[in-house]
Amino acid sequence: MSDTPERDAPVEELLSRFPGPVTLHPSREKWAMLAAGSLPLVVIGGLLILDDSAYAVWGWIGVGFFGACLLVSAARLVPGAASLTLDASGFEERTLFFQRPRIHWRDSTVIRADAVAAARSHAKSVWYSNTQSKEDGPASEEAAQPSRDVALIDTYGLSAEALAKLMLRWRQRALAAERDTSGRVDLLI
Repeated sequence: MSDTPERDAPVEELLSRFPGPVTLHPSREKWAMLAAGSLPLVVIGGLLILDDSAYAVWGWIGVGFFGACLLVSAARLVPGAASLTLDASGFEERTLFFQRPRIHWRDSTVIRADAVAAARSHAKSVWYSNTQSKEDGPASEEAAQPSRDVALIDTYGLSAEALAKLMLRWRQRALAAERDTSGRVDLLI
């Protein structure tokens, strides 16, 4: 057990729902704060454009960048716009703009919480290695097949560490259940 049982409580509660499906949604507070922070900066950029001063270029840059932030955050606030669904066979990530292909647990080898190596930010994401990726990527250390490291779009209301722990433990249970099921079929034959 962990040193911080209060941080593990959501993970344990979600694991108790195995085999699922369990659907997680992004933190509405995080996206509402991004929208609330972006809106005044879009307005300031618009005022710089309307002022027709030497700072109009900065106004356009501000409206473009913070307008995009405002649109993305507003889209994430739409109910059902984004989700991560875990079940016994794998997981699926959906957003308003696209849906990633379903990943089966046997195809996701390494699941970890990590920051982007080249980024200066210490914000962490959940990464997994997909052994069935069609794209060229770095070879996985744990698997003989080539794989591609992929980050989840959000942490869905959990810390990156808690989500990675949940996914790892869910994967362990799913693969163990799959082995048990295949073993029973072999006994019947």
